[in-house]
Amino acid sequence: MDNILFNISVVIQIIVFVALIALIFSLTKIIKVLAMKVESLQDDFTKFKVKIDPLIDETLVTMKKVNSIAQSIDENLDGVKGTVDKVRNTVENLTDFVEGLRRKVEPSIYDTVNGYSAVVQGVKAFIERLKSNGSKVSRKPYNESLLFEPSESSDNEEYDFENEFKDINKELNEVRKKLEEMKKV
Repeated sequence: MDNILFNISVVIQIIVFVALIALIFSLTKIIKVLAMKVESLQDDFTKFKVKIDPLIDETLVTMKKVNSIAQSIDENLDGVKGTVDKVRNTVENLTDFVEGLRRKVEPSIYDTVNGYSAVVQGVKAFIERLKSNGSKVSRKPYNESLLFEPSESSDNEEYDFENEFKDINKELNEVRKKLEEMKKV
């Protein structure tokens, strides 16, 4: 029985060695197939690298161009902002100038219009007074202080007429002064 066990053990060892050899051959074939696939993958990677290198270079060049365009846009925007600020300041200055000019000229214009209105009313009153009295005014030499010289009569009607002359003279003198002031400005 020892011999049978010995023989069985030898047969089992032979079967195990044969199986081990078959396993080694199959593993060798698998490793060769994997090696070929790795080699194919390496070739594909090399081809991919050859194709991707110019793409990477072009991408870098494109990125540099995009950066330079963005920088020039920023510079142009700064220029536009400066121009807009200058235009805004100019418009504000122009508005301030117009407002100041209006504040300076408006009272003079109102005073002039009021003065002319007073002159027109004075002349109308004078003409109406002349028409109602029917009297004649004597002419005297021109006096610088008064535009009209009152008559020296003591008649009561003519005395009122003289007061009106004085009022008209005052108004006309005021208008003359205002016109002279406007000529100076």
